[in-house]
Amino acid sequence: MPKLKQVLLSYRGSVPAHFIFETAEGKAKMDLGNNYLVNPTPQMAAKINELLNNNSVQFIVDGRLEQAIQ
Repeated sequence: MPKLKQVLLSYRGSVPAHFIFETAEGKAKMDLGNNYLVNPTPQMAAKINELLNNNSVQFIVDGRLEQAIQ
């Protein structure tokens, strides 16, 4: 997780970041707190997706799901 932390910290901003874990048993949301406020960009999403080997980053803007990478 140090690489993920490094990416998040390199895109500091004012938007709260969260992890949502999804398993067969259900979903869990983890708020990353004020130490991980980010400036969400397609570049940030691409770097995180590269680390996780999938297309897992999603942006929620005004309650709507937005495509992270365009």
